[in-house]
Amino acid sequence: MIWLMACHKSFPSPSLWKTFRNMCLYWRHHEALVTMWHRVNHVLTANMLKIMYGPDFPEMTIGEEEVQLLPPDMSTESIVQCWFRFLHILQNPVDLSRPSVVSNTPKFLQHALTSEAVVDPSYHPCLARLPLVFLRAMKGISAMVNAFLGLPQEIRMEYQTHDSQTGMTGNKMVSTPSTPPGQRRAVKTISVLTGSLATKVSSKAHAAKHIAHPPINSANMEKLILDTRLPYASKRPKCNSILHLFDAWLFDASLAGVELHPAHAAPVKERRTSSFIESKHSSLSMDLNTDPNQTRDVAYQAGRAEACGALCRIFCAHKTGEVILPEYYSRFYLMMYYGLQTDESVVSGEVLSNILFNSCSLLRVDLDGVQLLLPYLLKAIELVLSKTAPEFKLCELIPYSELRKASIHLLLSMLCLPLHFKDLEIKDIVRQGDNNPPVTFMSLRTRITELVRVALTNETDSQNTQMLLGGFLLLVEDLATSEQTDNVTLQPQHDMPDSQTQADGSRTRTSTSTTLADGGGLQDTSYQKLQVTPRNLDTAYGLFGHAASLVCNRLLATWKTDLNVALAAMELLAGLAKVKIKPANMLMCKRTVKWMCDLIVFQCSRPAPSHSRDLHSMLCAAFKCLQLWLVEHSSLLYDRECLHQVLEVVELGISGSKSQTKSQETQSIKVKIDKDSKSVSMKNRASDPPKFKGNKELMPASMRVKDAAEALLTCIIDQVGAFPPPCGPESLFSLLDERSLLKFAKGSALPEQGSLFKYFVIDNSVIVGLLEQPLGNIEDPLPTVTALIRGAFGRHAWTMQLRLSPRASKISSRAHLSDPGRPLPDDSVGQQYNLKHRHFPESVNKIAHTKA
Repeated sequence: MIWLMACHKSFPSPSLWKTFRNMCLYWRHHEALVTMWHRVNHVLTANMLKIMYGPDFPEMTIGEEEVQLLPPDMSTESIVQCWFRFLHILQNPVDLSRPSVVSNTPKFLQHALTSEAVVDPSYHPCLARLPLVFLRAMKGISAMVNAFLGLPQEIRMEYQTHDSQTGMTGNKMVSTPSTPPGQRRAVKTISVLTGSLATKVSSKAHAAKHIAHPPINSANMEKLILDTRLPYASKRPKCNSILHLFDAWLFDASLAGVELHPAHAAPVKERRTSSFIESKHSSLSMDLNTDPNQTRDVAYQAGRAEACGALCRIFCAHKTGEVILPEYYSRFYLMMYYGLQTDESVVSGEVLSNILFNSCSLLRVDLDGVQLLLPYLLKAIELVLSKTAPEFKLCELIPYSELRKASIHLLLSMLCLPLHFKDLEIKDIVRQGDNNPPVTFMSLRTRITELVRVALTNETDSQNTQMLLGGFLLLVEDLATSEQTDNVTLQPQHDMPDSQTQADGSRTRTSTSTTLADGGGLQDTSYQKLQVTPRNLDTAYGLFGHAASLVCNRLLATWKTDLNVALAAMELLAGLAKVKIKPANMLMCKRTVKWMCDLIVFQCSRPAPSHSRDLHSMLCAAFKCLQLWLVEHSSLLYDRECLHQVLEVVELGISGSKSQTKSQETQSIKVKIDKDSKSVSMKNRASDPPKFKGNKELMPASMRVKDAAEALLTCIIDQVGAFPPPCGPESLFSLLDERSLLKFAKGSALPEQGSLFKYFVIDNSVIVGLLEQPLGNIEDPLPTVTALIRGAFGRHAWTMQLRLSPRASKISSRAHLSDPGRPLPDDSVGQQYNLKHRHFPESVNKIAHTKA
């Protein structure tokens, strides 16, 4: 505060700023100094944002204590000068990850020469907290990056001070000197170098073990939530402007402790050192590593992860048409290459978590050459989504469910890339040998499809499951559209290897007349074959069948109790019903209809306490989905078994019970889905004697469910087999009217007076017009009535004929009308009663007679 007050009253000269910077360099390994550096930088940055972008720009969140650091009447010019000078007062904060650089001061060298316990200056005990200090420095820089991007500050950890006198390593406390080495009295002379080598080696190894790792206190940490992040500010600066300010620090910190590939490493420059120190190092080279930082690289991964996350946020803030310098692109892709490594020897869980969490929109913002990262992103996503539990160390602030959600975002953004770029080669960041085949976009399609399937099977979070369901539907639609565009007709790949399934598939391609003539339907072995996985997912036919099977099985097993996931699954099934595949997978279509019917039966049969608004909403959605499948695949209703099951479900929805309820013929079949087993009961065979309508009690699950079932029945009668109408799918009413119908009446002309139609009104809402003429049917002149029905749902035309005998080929109806035959008399007319008709009621006899 004194220095800021001096900047306000009398701005210091350059020589004083230089002296102040040198003093900070000697103290920058102390956590208290870095914390104060952040506090000053943040309050100055908050004022700079108001100066540069006005009051409409999102404000940076700072505490009340930080606001008091800056004088309220400080001039704008002084704020600008102080902001830039304080930002660089520590020079490069990345040096905090390099003990050899921080300890390269005269005071540290003097202490190393005069102390017996310290062999190398970089192993001084006060440097044990450098990983914590480095992490705090990167958090402060990350907070400033978020402020320039207009993002809110989710975590306020940069101001949480820890005791600078102690460091934590697990459960052990490591003492740290409270004064800098330059102010402590030397206790040994230079003759300490004559001590035993074993003592020096043990002292160095002991110092290497006492390295302070970032403390873990998950109880007091606020977890990062992906959906709570606000969008970037519309008036945010360009990416180049932010990178000009922080690129040197963030890019260097993102590769802290990383062993670079020879193609990426800079040429090694020899540094002049003291001959005494060189001889000291050479005397210990037989037992210790020549690089003292190799034992400490793991401790700096938390700060490195924070820098990687900040860079990902910067590049995800790229605007359309914005230009970023090629140098920044190259350094960013190198950082992503090393951060996305998944090998067990080099993987860093914290870095990988931060990169994936902050790169959700990386493939959506049109970065130049971002496709280079596709193989590495896919490999990292596979590491996260293919397992139910992480196999690497996670960042403590990122929950595993949020990390999976971010990975799903990345996965969804790469679904369409293989079929778009197809055989285009993806250049590798590191040149491989000539023997390795080139990686193309098309070669990644199988891995992407398999990853979506595995992730959907393993996912337990509701929102993540809904996202994966949408991605699965996109995969099927994209592949079917691609095959249709390329005019590819593929032979169907059957899901079952046995011969009976192949016979079933061939039977589905037969005509409707053959099916009806056989008296049967599509042969179905769905309940016995649920656990079999289709062999080919490279075709739309196979992917369609696998998607329908997987979603239906999961819906019946686990998703039926979650409304949101169940609705998303039914939306996927509705989308699959509209997918046009040649040849159509009719066997899987029939199975899907059966599974939807089973879901409705299961939900309706649940006990009364389980019936809720959500349950009835799920039933209504199931009826709507079933309606769409029947409209899109009308041939399913020509199958006797399928038709019986659909009408049975409609009856259950309208009346609340079925007409066939023989429990002794109930069959229970176990359905195996992954590790869970589900018992599916198959009741009510078509051969069972029905229960008559008069003997049933009308108790639907709810009026909404009843309306949905009635809508399905209306759709079956009105639209199935006749959709889309001639006027197109947008219009569901008939184009026929009186004028068009009377053209086919007798005389083929309109009457001069009156109309041949007779009109009636029903319920004050429906107008029915009837025309009793055969309408030009001269060959088969049967009594015909044509009805035009106008109601709230449009205009509909129906034609009804009075036919006393069945239709037969090559036999006209005139022959049947000549001698139709009389029906046999029915004597079972019931009991006859002899009634005496009265002109007045019986009460008339009770009236007393009077004399007239």
